[in-house]
Amino acid sequence: MQNIKNKHIAFLFTVVLLSACQFFKTAENKTPIAQIFDKTLYLQDINPSIYKNKSPEDSTKQIHQFIEKWAYQNLMIDEAKKNIDTLKINRLVTNYKNDLLTETYMDKLIGKYLDTLVPEDTLKIYYHKIADIYKAREPMAQIKYLVFDKENKNRYKYQKWFYSNKEEEKDTLFKLTSNFKKMDLLGQKWLNYSDMVKEIPAFKRFKPAQIIKKSKKFVLTDSLSLYLVFINNVVHEDEPLPFDFVKNDIKQIVLGKRKEILKNKLMNDLKEEAIKHKQFKIYKIKK
Repeated sequence: MQNIKNKHIAFLFTVVLLSACQFFKTAENKTPIAQIFDKTLYLQDINPSIYKNKSPEDSTKQIHQFIEKWAYQNLMIDEAKKNIDTLKINRLVTNYKNDLLTETYMDKLIGKYLDTLVPEDTLKIYYHKIADIYKAREPMAQIKYLVFDKENKNRYKYQKWFYSNKEEEKDTLFKLTSNFKKMDLLGQKWLNYSDMVKEIPAFKRFKPAQIIKKSKKFVLTDSLSLYLVFINNVVHEDEPLPFDFVKNDIKQIVLGKRKEILKNKLMNDLKEEAIKHKQFKIYKIKK
């Protein structure tokens, strides 16, 4: 520790000396600002944003802080080299570099050859195999809804159009989007019960069992809004999650399996090619 302290004092002396003198240019046209052992720190090594456009005092302070950080790092590296098994560190660095190279190259090959097109029929087949694994933790539903100011003079007209089966009346609502606070007239998105309550705060007055019923209609109000709701489809707690809700997850599983198969094939092809060109041999081990 005394050795480190002495080096630290020597370093600070160097900093103070350089700070007390005007910066001078080297043969390489660089400005040295600190030196420790055989390493020199140049002003050009520091990002100009650290010290430019600041007062002289602040600029000097920022440069000194950078110098101290740089020096402490080099002091620690020097001490570490004397007290740590550098061969072990070098092996770890080499192994990490090799792993990074091979993984990056393998990812590049997989990206080139992987078939990412997964037909919906394939996804459905896989879904039916594992449907029991994907269970709903809470009730879910696909809901259509329309929310607007409850004092709106057209409320009864909107209600008639919302629950109508006539396409032209539904289209009329789509054209009046700016009149509504929020809406989903398709009702294709699956929502958990907790998300349904966020969309329709008036649902807070009901228990899930009172809401999660297929083809059920609601006309609800609170202090400000009127809510028109129609429950399209439902999934109860512990029932299999709907296919549309887990389709993307299943696709990732299918692609993951394809990646593993492709990776093994590419590795095997690489080995066979090396054997074919006599670049790879396995010698018999004498016991």
